[in-house]
Amino acid sequence: MEARELRIGNNIRFYKNIVKCEISDLMLINRIEEDSKMYKPIKLSIKWLKDFGFEEVEPGCYENGYYTLHTPFYIYHTKQNGFSYNAHSTVIVEYVHQLQNLYFAITGEELETK
Repeated sequence: MEARELRIGNNIRFYKNIVKCEISDLMLINRIEEDSKMYKPIKLSIKWLKDFGFEEVEPGCYENGYYTLHTPFYIYHTKQNGFSYNAHSTVIVEYVHQLQNLYFAITGEELETK
């Protein structure tokens, strides 16, 4: 994981704990390679989507349904592709911080757990 992938407030793993990224974390990740190994991305899951307030829409529409917030922002989930920004997208969202960054880039709002 590199500091340039992160924004302040992103959820990341520090050792075994889940923390919100702060400036000091970004400085450590950027500065010392040994320190950067303490920080790991969090794999995106349906549980994380629900924690962010996403809801399943049309269950069974896709293999594992698709999810939306109460905005025009959709995340699709299929067994073969994992999570993607839309059904025909090559933009694969593998980690929680990637979803948070994508959501902010498109809506201008922070994606926070409920």
